Amino acid sequence: MLPPPPSPDSPADAEPPRPPAPPDPRLGTTLSGRYRLLEVISVGGFGTIYLAADEQLNQRLVVVKILLDKAAADEWFQRKFSQEIEALSRLNHPGIVQVYDAGTLPEGTPFLVMQWIEGVTLRQVIRLGGLELERVARIVQLSGQALAAAHAQGIIHRDLKPENIMVRAPGTRDEQITLIDFGIASIHTGLDRSPAKTKVAGTFTYMAPEQFDGQPVAASDVYSLGIIAFEMLAGAPPSQGKPMFELMLMQREGTWPKIATLRPSVPLAAQEVLLRALSFDPAKRGDGIREFADTLSGALLAAPAGEPTIVEPPSPLPEPPPVAENKSKRGWFSGHLGRSLLLSGLVAAAAVLGWALWPLLEPVAAPVPVRATRALSYSIQVQRYRSGQPFGAPFRLAREVVFADEDGIVLDIELSGHGYFYAVDETTDGRVKLLYPQVGDPMLGGATVRLPAMGDIWFDPREHGEERLWIVWSKLPLPDLAALPRQNARAIPPPAEVKHLLTPNGQTSAGAGRTVISTPGTRLVSMIPLTHR
Repeated sequence: MLPPPPSPDSPADAEPPRPPAPPDPRLGTTLSGRYRLLEVISVGGFGTIYLAADEQLNQRLVVVKILLDKAAADEWFQRKFSQEIEALSRLNHPGIVQVYDAGTLPEGTPFLVMQWIEGVTLRQVIRLGGLELERVARIVQLSGQALAAAHAQGIIHRDLKPENIMVRAPGTRDEQITLIDFGIASIHTGLDRSPAKTKVAGTFTYMAPEQFDGQPVAASDVYSLGIIAFEMLAGAPPSQGKPMFELMLMQREGTWPKIATLRPSVPLAAQEVLLRALSFDPAKRGDGIREFADTLSGALLAAPAGEPTIVEPPSPLPEPPPVAENKSKRGWFSGHLGRSLLLSGLVAAAAVLGWALWPLLEPVAAPVPVRATRALSYSIQVQRYRSGQPFGAPFRLAREVVFADEDGIVLDIELSGHGYFYAVDETTDGRVKLLYPQVGDPMLGGATVRLPAMGDIWFDPREHGEERLWIVWSKLPLPDLAALPRQNARAIPPPAEVKHLLTPNGQTSAGAGRTVISTPGTRLVSMIPLTHR
């Protein structure tokens, strides 16, 4: 098992992903005499993200982003990296990640030093069936406040998605959010707030229609936050399981599923606010991000009290009506173009956007209910590769199979209750390292953990055999597991204390497209075999 290929959320014309490289030679080095690089957090289309320690400030953890070598040679990438530094330096808001420093490596490659956010992503918080209405209202309102501060400075985030919203103190009264990753933000200076033509970039599930034409505006962030709000309420985005051209038709025709139908506890007023935010025309999305966030939050908080804390999973999202029923409507294509040309354009757009616009996953069914002290469920997404490039669409399995050369996999693990989650990778020769968490000992509750958090686990054609993925869901923290080397370090023989912990005790059953594991004890331990031939 190797580290994942680059994230699929890179700019549309970035090169396709390649097989993972050897361990990063920069690990352990110190930048500007103070920032010691500890771990690789992720590799994207722009740069490599590192966890680092500030040796001049009591080893404070920071995030360092270094522009990729291939990106450093591209003028557009250089400009976007400079704009990210400019955008973050302009902003001073508790809901936006802070920039601390910037500089260049000896060879001239630029880097950026940012705040390390202790918490989890919103992706890890969203659970099947959706979140409580009050919690959705709070997250939407906090996100709107942060985005309003950015818009006031002429900055459009342009890549809003659950992975780019960090949740601090999740599930507590002190829960807060922080927006991260302004790597493809659009910046307008002075009084010039008109849309400017730019490269198409982003994650297509959350991209507003005008972004597909390379013309993001402030209302594009309203649309993206509307999609995220829908996902927090329903447990899945409205276009879940749809290919990109169908999403674009849904945008153009306005054939969105009704959230109040999927989840009756959502007030009709909130549904109307959401539908307005998803309007094809940016001018019809309201009076700005703050107005949208405040209005939606108010509508959600006006819901009658008494909704259960654990929400039942929503009904399957309906298919959009046949496109032939709405021939009279026109979109961002010229009015005289026929539907056949529209479909051709959509398919062509899908090809152009490529790796950045990753095919959506199939709808995830709810796990089988279990009555146990500790329980979790998981499913596996598989993406096949050929010569380092995606081959076919990703597909989802309820449980593990024998994987082929260059398969990439992602596990989505749904946790029941509160506790401490660990994932340990055991290599074919019996050595171990910690796959999750990468920093600290986070406490999770009612969350979905994605392994790995970015990209996917890639099977090296040169290494066949069976690796083991140990997952541990404990009521109490386990310091012996937390002390293991992390994902990008060299695996070690398991200490006796770790061997003792890694003893399977969970009862396994499969159903509803997922594998469910439960145990009556306070610590659930299960082993997932990852066989590669």
